[in-house]
Amino acid sequence: MPQKRFVGYMKDYCSKRKIKVCHIITKMVYGGASLGTLHLVQRLDQEHFDSTVMCGVQSENEGSLLADATERKFKVVIIPEMVREINLVKDVIAFVKLIHVIRANEYDIVHTHGSKAGVIGRLAAALSKVPIVLFTVHGWGLKAGSFFVCRIFRLIERVLAVLTTKILFQTQADMTEAIFYKIGKRSQYMLIGNGINLRPFIHYNKERARRVKKELRAVNKMIIGTVGRVSVQKNPVGFIEIAAQVLKQRDDVIFIFVGGGEMLGDMKELVRKLNLEKSVLFMGVRDDVPEVMANFDVFVLTSLWEGMPRSLIEAMSLSKPVVVNAIGGIGELVTDGDNGFVVPVKEAPRYAERIIYLLNSPRVAKRIGQCAYGKAREYDYDQVVEKVKRIYLDLCKFTA
Repeated sequence: MPQKRFVGYMKDYCSKRKIKVCHIITKMVYGGASLGTLHLVQRLDQEHFDSTVMCGVQSENEGSLLADATERKFKVVIIPEMVREINLVKDVIAFVKLIHVIRANEYDIVHTHGSKAGVIGRLAAALSKVPIVLFTVHGWGLKAGSFFVCRIFRLIERVLAVLTTKILFQTQADMTEAIFYKIGKRSQYMLIGNGINLRPFIHYNKERARRVKKELRAVNKMIIGTVGRVSVQKNPVGFIEIAAQVLKQRDDVIFIFVGGGEMLGDMKELVRKLNLEKSVLFMGVRDDVPEVMANFDVFVLTSLWEGMPRSLIEAMSLSKPVVVNAIGGIGELVTDGDNGFVVPVKEAPRYAERIIYLLNSPRVAKRIGQCAYGKAREYDYDQVVEKVKRIYLDLCKFTA
């Protein structure tokens, strides 16, 4: 749709009333799905869209995006019983509360994000007869866990797809996986891509970055780092294992894991037991992530599953050479040997080998980092917002 027609249609449709959109997500903390949701509701035109975010209580050690949400003046509804883990009692209570809020507000669109919120949110929306129900896939995890768990999860997603108007994908890999496991119909699929606000990373505060390096006592050290939630998905145990392998060969290196999460305390304790406190740091939530990442010599991503990881794009926008696991949509971002290295999952020796190679080969690391920067520039989240806006408007057009 040409821009003039799009704007004209938007004015005609929205002159009657705002489109009421409810976003349902388990947590609004510092993580890819939450940040993407926040950016989307911030960028939606408030003159034409009435946005609400419904989520659970934020964990203290994960940071909260709710302050930003409040400042941006879109509505926030807290449902304390919405938690990541399976808890039958809390899940039922959260489900009932979701139905109550959705029916009371008569939303035009319910847009769910992530697996847990995607389940109870879509069920609640369907029972409340919401005309448009959307689900954004932030990495499936369809092959994570035991054989039995995987089969159950795939079955649930097939059933829920029947209740879903459109399934939005951030990566072609996730869409291909949905086709393979027969989740929904191809007519429901929409590839929206993923991206970030690159500006804070490309134009980071250099003086603050220097202060961070002094704070870390890493002025004469090489820094290997990652950013993410300290959770099973991000595989912090694997991060420590890789660090131990590298530290056997290099004593001028420190490993940094930036982010909070449910495993943060356990990982700090594991580092202490392994006597690696001086070389492996779990820093918790930071408000200066661009400046911390600017000090990385190599960025690593040890996740067991991902959609399109924001932290990886952020690192690449800072011209960092990356070493990542061969999972999800990684292949759409990183070409092995060109703008990073891709290694099989849970192969710590291979991971360590690639890291050491980059540390020993500064010219290669610089070339790879430059290629990574070029690829990252393709991912600007404003493009994603425009695609989602058009989806909202097109679907409202057919249901009005």
